[in-house]
Amino acid sequence: MAEKLRDLSQPIDVSVLDAIVADFFVTESKEEVLITESHSSASVLTFTSFPSEFSPLINLHCSQKHVQSAAADHILRDLQANPDMWLQVVHILQNTKSIDTKLFALQVLEGVIKNTWNALPVEQRDGMKSYILEVIVQLSSNEASFILERLYVNKLNVILVQMAKHDWPEKWTSFFPDLVSAAKTSETSCENFMAILRLLSEEVFDFSRGEMTPQKIEELKQSLSRHVEYLLKYFGVPASRNIALQCLTKVFALDIGDVYNAQYYNMYAMFTGLLKFNVPQSIELAETYSSISGEDQAFIKNLALFFTSFFKFHMLILKSAPKLVLIGLQHLMCISYVDDSEVFKLIESNDNWRIIYSIFMSELRGLMINRMAKPEEVLIVEDENGDLVRETKKDIDVIVQYNIMKVTLIDLLNLDCADTVEQVQCDRDDTSRINNVKEAKPAFNWGAMSIERFEFFVLGYWVYVVGQYPRFLSAHWKILKTVVEKLFEFMHDTHPVVQDMACDTFLREFVLVQFQDGENEPFVSELLSGRLTTVRDLEPHQIRSFFESVGNMIQAESDPQKRDEYLQRLMALSNHLC
Repeated sequence: MAEKLRDLSQPIDVSVLDAIVADFFVTESKEEVLITESHSSASVLTFTSFPSEFSPLINLHCSQKHVQSAAADHILRDLQANPDMWLQVVHILQNTKSIDTKLFALQVLEGVIKNTWNALPVEQRDGMKSYILEVIVQLSSNEASFILERLYVNKLNVILVQMAKHDWPEKWTSFFPDLVSAAKTSETSCENFMAILRLLSEEVFDFSRGEMTPQKIEELKQSLSRHVEYLLKYFGVPASRNIALQCLTKVFALDIGDVYNAQYYNMYAMFTGLLKFNVPQSIELAETYSSISGEDQAFIKNLALFFTSFFKFHMLILKSAPKLVLIGLQHLMCISYVDDSEVFKLIESNDNWRIIYSIFMSELRGLMINRMAKPEEVLIVEDENGDLVRETKKDIDVIVQYNIMKVTLIDLLNLDCADTVEQVQCDRDDTSRINNVKEAKPAFNWGAMSIERFEFFVLGYWVYVVGQYPRFLSAHWKILKTVVEKLFEFMHDTHPVVQDMACDTFLREFVLVQFQDGENEPFVSELLSGRLTTVRDLEPHQIRSFFESVGNMIQAESDPQKRDEYLQRLMALSNHLC
């Protein structure tokens, strides 16, 4: 039987090949044997466990199966290595019903495509391309066969793309028109067309290095760019719009100079025209996002990726059409309100937010302030019981995001200071927004607002701002001294949270050993002379923080004699507290 298969001078016996492939895929264990039962004119395969007394028979059965599988493997390897085996592929695919046999035949063909395709006669290559495309069209045009043969169709798609990598566009000019023509026949054909284009774009943009020359890769990229209008025809079809959008993003993310600027401009204009029928340009998108399907959520994410990619590489071609830019920015702004951190990071990190369009920049300032990330700082917040408590934030990812947003907010401030001031004005009852404004404050330097009703939040705001400008304070002694005196006042506050924040800020920020103009002695000396009252209202852990701060000042003194003097005075002060 094996010798009969190896004789490829005549059409291969497909039934024998089916049997060999079936032997290769035998997987029964020692504890199970295969029983075939007749049921409704169909074969039903079941596995039945046997008692231990049948173990010798089972071992013999499994041993025989193992021998058969090994023999089948040897035969299939020989066939796959035969250079004429690929000529039997069409005959096999036409006459077998076994999916395993079909996949084996396609595996043989794939090996030929990768290794010797360009050496084959043109007639044979064209005939194989036509046959594979014909089978794909036939199976994908009918929903039932498309679902039933999905694995087979997927493998055929891979084979088609592998052939296209070699022959398209010069030797296969009808590749795209043929696919488009087939896609018009049914919704499943359209879906499969998008799947083929996605495979092609992935091969061209992601996986081709090492398999094709740089010149060939560039040729395929440019050819795919020229045919991008075909993708737009299927963007409005719900079943294929996600795949179409992914392919469009791949193409629009290409940076290939100014050669195709006109095509990119026209395609972007067509795309935004189609988009108004698919995505609403309103903040309501954020409210409905959690209730829409996973496929629709993926579409929103893909849409954000599309616009950010296009603006990154092709913004200049839209200089003459600001309305088209505004459409894209409006969609990005609406998507930004979606409660999805990954989507927000994708949009927020896009440098093109800084384009000067006042209406959107104003809206963006409000968005940045409302969504401002919290750096590693101590905040005063309300807990679930409504009590004011301290909260420490320490998250590396959040800190990185905070720094990016801070830079963006600085640029937004430079564009329009008056609008920035208006944006940070907030309701006195909105404690959450007060904290958001506080976190955004380092990006712009202007006076804090007066909010008498929520003193604790104002104090937290003030202490936080003080900590953001150590260099400025070090260069302006009188302001620094005023700040320190204010911190000492806060140490007498009746609320322990305020006392904690004052002590923490004093510990972190200030080293005051230099002699300042207009002063009779260094501030640390003045501090040690009569500051027993400063710590009288503090708790033990707060007193320890205060003494640590003074100790840091003393340590910074370069004169050993003065350092020893300050240390003795500090110890004397601590003795009075005992």
